[in-house]
Amino acid sequence: GKMTALLHLGSQLPDKIWFDSQATSHDQTFWGQIVQQVKSGSLLLFDLGYTNFARFRELTEKEITFITRAKSNLKYEFVLSLTKTPAFRDSLIWIGVDDDRQQFRLIEVLYGNKWRRYLTNELDAERLPARQLVSLYSRRWSIERAYASVKRLLGLAYFWSGSQNSVELQLWATWIAYSVLIDLS
Repeated sequence: GKMTALLHLGSQLPDKIWFDSQATSHDQTFWGQIVQQVKSGSLLLFDLGYTNFARFRELTEKEITFITRAKSNLKYEFVLSLTKTPAFRDSLIWIGVDDDRQQFRLIEVLYGNKWRRYLTNELDAERLPARQLVSLYSRRWSIERAYASVKRLLGLAYFWSGSQNSVELQLWATWIAYSVLIDLS
């Protein structure tokens, strides 16, 4: 099966967990539940597996700010450079087509000899400065480490049973154990 969860960035604890019994499920499968769960005014961080311009529009319409990495093959129309240095660029761009066409900020940072690119629907550089945006996205890795801990250290990589009910019970029991360990440490 496939599991996805909304984790709180500060506590690294789950707000909501979903499970799909189909092993071939893609991250995109959970978008409807994610959009329904996240409240207006929230900040959502997610990885490349969730790239979906129609869903980006839904988030923007629901007044949910998001930050994600930009795919290397992202096609976009350049609008305006907000900041440009040899190792850092902050630009306004258009992506998508027709009803999914939307304006974004594209932040590019040179790490060593590789450019890392980030997208956000927050167009106001004063409200979400680019340096803060990059710092927030890098904190997403703490969530990845939480997943790794739950999978490896607490055994969530293997399920005791194949029934959906058993899997969901194991998911929640493992996350509760993780929550207790986080509180104790």
